[in-house]
Amino acid sequence: MSETPEENAPEVEEEKGPQEKRPKPEELTVYYVDGFIVQFTALVMILLALFILLNALATLNESKKRKAIGSLLGSFGVLPSGVGTDKQGQFTAEVEMISLSDESSLFAAFEAFARELELDEKDVEFLIDDEGRRRIRFGEAVLFRTGSHLFHPRIIPLIDRLAAMLRLLDRPIEIEGHTDGQGSPAANWRLSARRAQSVVRFLEEAGNIKNSLLAAVGYGATRPLQVSGDEDVLRRNRRVEVVVY
Repeated sequence: MSETPEENAPEVEEEKGPQEKRPKPEELTVYYVDGFIVQFTALVMILLALFILLNALATLNESKKRKAIGSLLGSFGVLPSGVGTDKQGQFTAEVEMISLSDESSLFAAFEAFARELELDEKDVEFLIDDEGRRRIRFGEAVLFRTGSHLFHPRIIPLIDRLAAMLRLLDRPIEIEGHTDGQGSPAANWRLSARRAQSVVRFLEEAGNIKNSLLAAVGYGATRPLQVSGDEDVLRRNRRVEVVVY
């Protein structure tokens, strides 16, 4: 049997193109990261961003608060010369001694503001005691609910105005808490002390009054304005007094 031409043809190798050299497995670098470290780092970054945001909001609100107080006092003409607020809402450092006439003007403006809020003399009283100290006497119903040491929301504008005025005076201030004779002496003392402390805390935090100038005293029912009487007398004995030295 004869061979066909196709069978006699020499075998020719097919040309192969250039091939990419694949890296050997041992040449690869593998990094191992603990999943806990990743989660912990992410949590820390989130908390840091949250604290920065809260700090920015607190600074902004305090600045706005000071600007509002300064604007309110200025609109009523009770800022002494040289005292005001700057662009950041801070009171200027140019401090002057408040004269007796300026002090009287401050108290007169505050009393007028209280009357604009439709608070009569039974709600807020202004007087000078036997030792020559100015006193502002707030009835219980004006500041607090019965048996509570938390402020009525509606009275915040008045307390804001009080804080701004007292800061300008820059004098020692004592906050006295008083109750009626009903209930146990211990409960009355605790309530009167908590109410005085609530006022001091507000003056310090919102009014930026130095803590060294503030004092809170709870007298309970030991210093009534009237010893006996009807419900009106009991109501009058439940009070908070701001004493300016």
